[in-house]
Amino acid sequence: DDETFSQFLIVDGRRITSHMRLADHPWVFEAFQTSRPSAHTKADFSDHVLFTDGIKCVVEIPITDIGSLGVSSRELERFDERAISIIRSFAPLVGLAVHRVQDSEALSARQESDRHFGEMLEALHQVSLDLSTAESLDALCRSVVELGRTELGFDRLGLWLSDPDRREYAHGTYGTDEQGNLRDESSIHRRWADKFAEKDT
Repeated sequence: DDETFSQFLIVDGRRITSHMRLADHPWVFEAFQTSRPSAHTKADFSDHVLFTDGIKCVVEIPITDIGSLGVSSRELERFDERAISIIRSFAPLVGLAVHRVQDSEALSARQESDRHFGEMLEALHQVSLDLSTAESLDALCRSVVELGRTELGFDRLGLWLSDPDRREYAHGTYGTDEQGNLRDESSIHRRWADKFAEKDT
């Protein structure tokens, strides 16, 4: 009963999206549980906020792999069999439309992801060329951080190097501060174990 569902409502011509618990909407829960239409009147749930808002009857039609379609009325005392039949015929059309839009959005997202990945590969290639022109270790370390920010879009990064004489120690080169500005960290020396221990805390 802790499961939730997203509800898209049309109220006075306005679309409203909300997230609700199934347990708080028993007719929706019933449709999910039985995979059959759930039709109720105000007499069934007179104290529920939906019915205290003037709704007289409601029917919930499950849509396979999608969710459910809910229709309510302030005019009818109850939905008769013909009305429910129309709503049941409408529900699978809604399901097909939702599937079509979801597939289209998923395709667009994949295409955008592929495009972004291609741009990143091009940026990596250019960064590789730029790094190959560094004439000193200091210039290289600085470029690593600068290019990581400007060309690859990383918010923060830093480059640490092992001490060639004492491999258990490391020293900083360049990094970024909390605002993403370049920072000289060459004066910082730490044991690798202490650096990772600090990260864990």
